[in-house]
Amino acid sequence: MEFYLLGRLPEDSVSRMESHLASCRFCDERLVREISLLPLSGVVQSATSLEAEKREERRYDTEEAVSLQALSPFSVERYQGKLADVSRNGMKIQTAVRAESGTLLKISLKNVIAFGEVRYCLKRDDRFHSGVRLTHVVQVRSHHR
Repeated sequence: MEFYLLGRLPEDSVSRMESHLASCRFCDERLVREISLLPLSGVVQSATSLEAEKREERRYDTEEAVSLQALSPFSVERYQGKLADVSRNGMKIQTAVRAESGTLLKISLKNVIAFGEVRYCLKRDDRFHSGVRLTHVVQVRSHHR
């Protein structure tokens, strides 16, 4: 499961893994638990309480393209978005797809895979703006989106 989460699973195995995860609740729950077991080298684990999430951290504007996948509830679908801003423990993402509060996302960037929980999702014009509280950030050399 670690290889799947980090985008290192061989392409021919990805569809089998996703098909199984979509139909097996036990493995879907295990996938979520596996995030906390990712190797500590290269992983930044965020431990921010909800009370401390009142914009105490500086946010940096960006327009980097991202690929997103819901891990809980699990979905095989991936969709594109734009990283609007980022801080040490959070991101604001703009997409054409609504993400429900509480959804655990896998967010793939150029050299990073981030995992986080959607805190809010607001519709503005034709886009959805989602605030994501990060739980893990993993540096990767290359991966499949």
